[in-house]
Amino acid sequence: MKNGEIWKDIEGNNIQAHGGCIIEHNGLYYWYGEAKGQDNCPGKRRVDVIGVSCYTSTDLLHWKYEGLVLSADKDDPESMIHPSRVLERPKVIYNESTGRFVMWFHSDRADYTYSGAGVAVSDDPLGPFSLLRIKRPNRQDSQDMTLFKDVDGNAYLIHAKDGDKTLNIARLTKDYTDVDGFYVSVLIDQEREAPAI
Repeated sequence: MKNGEIWKDIEGNNIQAHGGCIIEHNGLYYWYGEAKGQDNCPGKRRVDVIGVSCYTSTDLLHWKYEGLVLSADKDDPESMIHPSRVLERPKVIYNESTGRFVMWFHSDRADYTYSGAGVAVSDDPLGPFSLLRIKRPNRQDSQDMTLFKDVDGNAYLIHAKDGDKTLNIARLTKDYTDVDGFYVSVLIDQEREAPAI
């Protein structure tokens, strides 16, 4: 794999796992990311929501496509995971105490005026993930984001707010499915985005 080239899975198809993350669980690597199998909508910066893809690998080089672990809700036009909406930057962590995999992602309207975060869970790393909620964490907008799990088991949502001008570090509840109300704002007015830890 080389930067600037299209990466292929073991079947020779383009890998569709944009803006995602890689986790290791029981000796296998899981790569979750946005499925973007089409061009941007005309005149827009978004593509229709397809869902979140998952690929697995034992060596971080050869990736097997496992399918969509969270699919768009095509039947409900009001759903925040309807194809006409925005689903970006999916991140997954494992919670040892609950035995569940927890996915957070940026969720938005087509015009990017909501800026919330979605949460979905699964008992299996290959899904399917079930959507729990979409909200604005700590009543603040949430754009680009990542997750961090500390050695003490506490986990944090790190998300851009104020139009990607500031980053929030928000502690998650013990089951990782919500924020617990404690957060700090860092890199204030520095216009950062796409945080990674």
